[in-house]
Amino acid sequence: MQGSSRNDGDDFPRKGWIAMLQSFKIRIVAAGILTGTFVMWPNGPVRKLVVAQLEGFVPSHRASIEWVDFADIPERRGRDSVVIVEFADYSCVHCKAAEAVLDEFQDKWPAAGIGVRFVSADLLSGDTDRRAALAMCAARLSMFPTVEIIESCMASETSRRRMRQDVFWAQRMGVRVTPTFVSRTGVHRGVPTVADLERMAGLPFRR
Repeated sequence: MQGSSRNDGDDFPRKGWIAMLQSFKIRIVAAGILTGTFVMWPNGPVRKLVVAQLEGFVPSHRASIEWVDFADIPERRGRDSVVIVEFADYSCVHCKAAEAVLDEFQDKWPAAGIGVRFVSADLLSGDTDRRAALAMCAARLSMFPTVEIIESCMASETSRRRMRQDVFWAQRMGVRVTPTFVSRTGVHRGVPTVADLERMAGLPFRR
């Protein structure tokens, strides 16, 4: 009997596509479960990587948008505009270690501008103690100021306003440790190398 008999081979393409889609769905679900597990796992490597990237991206993104105000700092190194902002604490041992790296960097790139904002180690608790004011006044005044001059500087409204600004920017940039260096392109926490500063500043500059 002649009819529209169906060749079994015609089912192969359809069955093949169905099998492939099912396999694809299984892989997507499995990947989603694994990714979710790693991301939500408190100490998971993916979560740590994501958090680290966000901690660097958010401050540098904010700094890039608000750079004119953020980098408006009288205490600074270099003759060009500020390209890196350091958050430092007067009593911070690591900040003192970073000074040697900054000196080496400045010898190599004297034009590069680096601004300094002074914050206390307890800034997250809102404690803007005398150490930040002392560091700011010491950087602003002459090499050997008298005690009276230092006290007058620390008590001035200009210094108090500057301290509030530095704490505001430290909190806005997510600063938790000192020293912390912020540029338009990234954040470095702790003592940097000269190469770290060059990368953040987008060098080379004209010497």
